[in-house]
Parts: sequence; structure tokens; C-alpha cells
Amino acid sequence: FFFDSAAVVVFAAHCTMPSSFTSSATQAMESVWKCYRFKDPEMEDEFLQRSESSIIRVAQLWSVLVLLYWGQGTLASLGHDAEFYLPVIPIIAVAFATLVFASLPNKYVRVGKCIRSTLSIAALLVVICHAISVHFQSLAIASKERATTLREVFEALESSFPAGVQQLDDFLEVQVVTRVINMQTALATPQILVVAYIGFSRKTCMVILLMLLAVLSATISPIVPFDLGLIRLMGTSLVALLVLGIMARQSWVARCSFFCERSFEAALETAIKSGRQADSILSHKLKNTMADAAGDIEFFLQAAGKVKVSTHAVEDLKNAHASLLKGMKSCQHRQVYLGLVSQAYVPAMQMVQLKSFADQLMSGRQGQTYAEDVVVLLDPVLVDLILDNLISNAFKHGASPDPDVQFHVTTRQPSATAGEEGAEEDNSACGQMVGVTFLVSNAANADRPRVTEEYVQNVLAGKVTKGPSASAMSDYIGLQHSFLAAEVLGMTLSVTQSKERVIARLEGTFNVGSLPEPPESKYSEADMPSWPEDVHIYCIDDSAPARRLLYHNLTTRAQTRHVYTYGKDAGDATRFITDTLQDGAIAILDQNLEFGGDHNLLGTDLVAELIERGFQGLICIRSANATDEDARMYKEAGAHCVFGKDTPVSQVILQMKRAFSHLNIMEGVRDSAPIYDPIVEFDSVAESACGPSAS
Repeated sequence: FFFDSAAVVVFAAHCTMPSSFTSSATQAMESVWKCYRFKDPEMEDEFLQRSESSIIRVAQLWSVLVLLYWGQGTLASLGHDAEFYLPVIPIIAVAFATLVFASLPNKYVRVGKCIRSTLSIAALLVVICHAISVHFQSLAIASKERATTLREVFEALESSFPAGVQQLDDFLEVQVVTRVINMQTALATPQILVVAYIGFSRKTCMVILLMLLAVLSATISPIVPFDLGLIRLMGTSLVALLVLGIMARQSWVARCSFFCERSFEAALETAIKSGRQADSILSHKLKNTMADAAGDIEFFLQAAGKVKVSTHAVEDLKNAHASLLKGMKSCQHRQVYLGLVSQAYVPAMQMVQLKSFADQLMSGRQGQTYAEDVVVLLDPVLVDLILDNLISNAFKHGASPDPDVQFHVTTRQPSATAGEEGAEEDNSACGQMVGVTFLVSNAANADRPRVTEEYVQNVLAGKVTKGPSASAMSDYIGLQHSFLAAEVLGMTLSVTQSKERVIARLEGTFNVGSLPEPPESKYSEADMPSWPEDVHIYCIDDSAPARRLLYHNLTTRAQTRHVYTYGKDAGDATRFITDTLQDGAIAILDQNLEFGGDHNLLGTDLVAELIERGFQGLICIRSANATDEDARMYKEAGAHCVFGKDTPVSQVILQMKRAFSHLNIMEGVRDSAPIYDPIVEFDSVAESACGPSAS
């Protein structure tokens, strides 16, 4: 019944497996003569490792059961001759040694790697001891029966019927042998099943065959009748063959299941990896597209004073330009958002001036802004994510047509322990704790549900039913991520409605500090060489709007007529290197130069070539990918300055001029080592501020 049930289970498992996967799995495995081993050694090792823990538990359970059975059996059989206990001692020793080995910590020995061989050998030794016990225990039991239970019978027969003594002795021996061999062959079956549980392999098959030989050796003992031994041997052999067949089938099914699972995992991992790559490509394309659009708008705004354009149109373009810059910054923070939703993000604290931070958040939006001019240590990326969502919701869901959005940033000063003047000095001291409240409010929309605590909890749980005025595409994910980010930062976020206004409040406690002193402030104007006229600047960018914007700003703000732009095709890269090495003082490169097909280049590769060929001028990377990780990579490649394309070109040129001046690169002068490295200076100056470096 047991084997029939097992066969049914195995067959059912096989039937539920897709034929396409079984075909692929069969191709990945060896033949039955090689025990269905996977052709890939790495896959075979992984398959075996998955069952190590369960085999260890089976080994421990088997050892305990053997010890209990033979321990109580030995205690119950006290009084036999010494030969009765001869095969019992090895059985107890083997079981105890197996239990100790299976219970060892992995730091001492790799138990899982050896447990299959250990358990197989232990089970084989137990079966061998069972076979030996057939001879020794049969003689010991028969001897005890003669001396105790049948003593009076034998004494009576010896005096009255001497011929009957031999007949009774033979009968007694057959009965005892039958009982012992039945018990020992029955005890061999669990050992075969234990080995079968280990799995179908050459070792386990060999062990089962050796077990059959052990049983055969017991049946050919002189005290065992031939017919009795033959029947027991045939029965044990039949059990072993059935077990081997089921082992082979079950192993095939298990390996097919493992192959399917591994294939699904590999396909899922490939899909995730491909999705991330596609996401990265999309993010990169989106950043470049927004950078081009922002460049065109900036170019137009710079020329707006020369043409007649309405003030309202200019203001709208400024708002659009600010929105594009925000979108580019959000794309740069993609990795932060991935870390946030996967609950693996570690806050990166930086010194932030609250007033400028609030102005940037509200740029491009019509609303009231008030913020105290205080510098605190916080994570600007996550706080920006929270507040940007709150402000966007205020504009989207507030009263129409005027949501009357107000954004206030206030601080709660610590109580003074001295006079008022002393307290004021403490508040500006580095390391002083201060409470900060970010308050976003808007006029409530009468058509939307009233904001209550229960409503907010339902929104976070995704249980809110969309009303007629709600967007069919809205899933409240912005609010959910805002609360998640607040939890990561250890801040308190609440959304309530008081009378006719909806109020979102974000509160936290931060260290007060001061912004790092700009590196250029360490040098007086007298120490800085004057900016030369007509310095030669070479730029390469695959974006036509970016080239136009750089050319226009560099020629007007950098007081030079020698600005040369490249990037129309792949051949421009070679011309850029050649011309820059000839008389270039400043090189500005985009990181990702995409010319289509196989003609895509990296700006860092061009930087490496410039340095290798002896260029000693200022090297700047201006890219849409300008995260901290990207900046470190650009610096390692040899770039002196790193600018994001969301940085206004006016600021880019100002920082570039300062860096160039302190590199002491004048026309006709080429020092082998600059006296001023802007990258090193900007990184080291952060150490003087309160808290960790902004980088």
C-alpha cells in the first residue's frame, strides 16, 4: 500500500508538470544509468545543496530512533549470553556517531556536504550488524530457551524419550531462527527507505545492493533453513527493487521540478534585469530630452530681451523651464526611489539652507512661500520627494480655479538657558538641535471627500473608492511614498482638514549647521589670475540644443570668440581630440555620446585619451547623469569639474572660470600639476561643516 501510494503521488506530480519543461529538463540531465545527474556541475551542486538540511534532520531522527529501539531492546533482553550483544554494540555506536556528526555546527565541519555519504554508510553498517545478529542471536536465544523456559521439558525427555530431545532441539532452533530472521529482514527495510530518501545516485544504489548482499549472507548461515532464507531474500530483494524504481522516478520528477523552478527564477531575474536596463535607458532618454527642451527655453529666455515678447509668455516659459529642471532632478534620483520602495535606502544627510530649498520647491508654481533662513542637516532627496508630492496634491486637489496654496517652513527654537543673547548664539552654534515644520496648505475642494484620519488611513491602504471628481488613473501612490519616506527619515507626516483648508504637516528634528565655505572664497581676487580673453574652449555633445546653448553662453559670458562645438557625428570625436590637444585650454564633454548604431562613445573614454596624450587643461563633464556615483566615476577618469545639465549654464561658466583660474593655465603656460584642484577642494571643505560631507 505504501509503495502504491508513493507511485501515485509521483505519477500525479509528473502529470502536473508542463511537457515543454520536462523536455528541456530531460535534455539538461544525463541518462538513468548516470542517475539523472545534471550536465551542468553548478546546477547539480545547487540541487544537492537544497536538500542538505532535510537530510540532516532525517539523519538525526534516524539516529535517535535506532538508539531508542536497541537501547530499550537491550535492557529488556538482559540475561543472554555475551554473543547475543555482540552485534548490538556496533549498531548503538554507529547511531550515536551519526547523531553527533549531524548535530555539529557548520563552523567546525561542512556537515551538509558529507551527510549523504555518512548516513548511507551508517545505514549499511546497521544492516550488516542485523545480518550478523541472525547467527549470533539465534544461537543465544535458543540456548537461553533450553536453559530456562524448556528446561524441565528437556530433562523429562532425556529420562523418558531420549530420541525426542533432538527433535525438540531442531524444532526450537527453526522457530528461533525464523523469528530472528523475520525481525532482522524487517528492520532492513527502514534502512533501505532511509537511503532512498537521500536520493537516486550511484552511491545510494551501490549501498542498497550491498544491503541485499548483507541479507543474503544472513540467509546462507548454516542455522537458517534454505527455503526460509530464500523466501526472505526474495522479499527483501523485491522491496529493494521497488525502492530503486521509485527512487529513480522520484529523482527524475524532483530534478524536473528543480529545473523548472530554476528556469522560472532565471527568467524572472532576466526580466527584472531587462526591465531595469530599459528603465535606465528610458530615464536617460527622458533626462536628455528634458535637458534639450530646457536648453531651448533658456536660449529663448536669454534672447527675450531683444525681441518683443509679452511678460506673461515669458513667465510661463520660466515656469516650464523650472518644471523641466525638476523632472531632470527626479530622474537623477531614480536609484534613491528604488532603494526607498525596496526598504534598503539609508538616508544621506546634507547641509541645506531652508529658504533656498523652499524657493526651489515652489519654483514654477504660483503660491505663497515663507521659509526661515536656517541651515540644517537633512536628506534633501527624500524631503524633496515628500514635499513635492504634498505641493503637487495641493495644486491638483485644491479648490478650483484658485487652490490658494501656501508653503511655510518654520523652526522651533530650543528654550534658552541663559539670556536672550546667549540663546541666539546657541541657535547658530554647530550641532544645536532644532525642530523644523514644513506646512503645505490649500483651500479645500468642496467636491472631494473631507480629509479625516480614517480617510488618510484608507488612502494609504488603497481602500478609498474613487469618486466622480477623482482621477481614474490616481492610485494615491504619491501620498503612500510620502509616508514611507517620512518613516525612513524618522519624521512625522500628517494630513488633516481644518474648516475650509487642507493642511499637510511634516515635522522633524535636525542639527543646525552652516553651509560649507565656497572654495573660491579661500582665495582673494589678488590671488586669482585674471580671466584671459579669447581662451580656447572645445565642447562635444550629441545634442544640437546643448551645443547651441553652450556656444551662446560661452561666447557671451566667457569673453571668448574661440568656442568650438562638436558632436554631429562619430567623426567629430576624433576631430575634437585633435583640435583640443592642439591649442585647447578647456574641454567640456557630454558623458553619453550617442550617434546611432555602433557609433556610441563615452565622455570618460575621451577624457582618458586626452590625459594619455598629454592634455593639461581643464576637463569638465556636463551630463544629464550627474548623481554622486556618476560624479565619482567622472573624477576617477580624470575630470576636474562635473556639472549636471539641470545646472544653469551661467553657474556652470562661473565655476568653470574659477576652476580654470586656479589651475593656473594661462595662454602659453602648461604646469604639470595644478595648484588648485576644484574636486579635492569642494570635497574637503565639507568636513568643516557640521555633519557628514555633502558628497
